[in-house]
Amino acid sequence: MELIEMMVVMGKNRIIQLPEEEVNVMGLMEGDELCLSYLVDDRMEEKVNEAGEFLVERVR
Repeated sequence: MELIEMMVVMGKNRIIQLPEEEVNVMGLMEGDELCLSYLVDDRMEEKVNEAGEFLVERVR
């Protein structure tokens, strides 16, 4: 297995645009529902994404 990372910029109105090549590799289509997930320390009262990372998953 290999971890692929891509750099994107959050645009106006909080829009994240994925590169076309990566969209094709991931098999995403316009209108697909995506789930963004991230980890937080469940021992902390305030839920903060300290790592600043999240996972993108297509909802099937």
